[in-house]
Amino acid sequence: MRKYRFAVGIVVVALASAVGCNKSTNEGGAAASSTAIEAPGSKLDKETAKKLLMANTYEKGVGYCVWKQPDRTSERGLTFREFDDTEAKCADQLEKAGLVKRGDCFEPGCRGCCKRLVAAAGPTELKEKQLRFPCGKLTLLDVVSITTKEPEKNKAKVTFRRRFEPDKGLLTKVDMCTFDKPDEGEAETSWTFSRSDDGKWTIPD
Repeated sequence: MRKYRFAVGIVVVALASAVGCNKSTNEGGAAASSTAIEAPGSKLDKETAKKLLMANTYEKGVGYCVWKQPDRTSERGLTFREFDDTEAKCADQLEKAGLVKRGDCFEPGCRGCCKRLVAAAGPTELKEKQLRFPCGKLTLLDVVSITTKEPEKNKAKVTFRRRFEPDKGLLTKVDMCTFDKPDEGEAETSWTFSRSDDGKWTIPD
């Protein structure tokens, strides 16, 4: 996963490791109950793996931008640091774009307000205590390989390729923000699939 900062036409890229992570928040993830599919044979095949990827993550074809700053939870919800000029400008842009709604001041001070409440708006949703919104098209291209882990045959490493096309028009409107989002273009990644005792395969969180 790469972290992007858009400011005055300059893109600063900081690479963050995603090894061993399944269903990243910025690539959709599964619902509360992950889809389970039984493979034709004892081993996981590419067709079954593709069906699982589509059912759990790629069916909607949506890639997400995750605004991680408001991860400061309170009994009243999420807050962001309004005294921080960058966070304040980002929140302003997100609100103007219809993606969040700023609330009351949660912690007065800092020559005005130190922390302000913020909530999801429009297509934005609260996911794992973070705010995320659709910001591009995410397409599953193909399953490259499957490696069954021996001697434990109930786990398989699935390597696949996908493509992300960001909504640059939207991202231009919120160029003061820092997001986690899928890498632009084509990328190859690996997730670990698991098989239950009844022979059905799932993608664990």
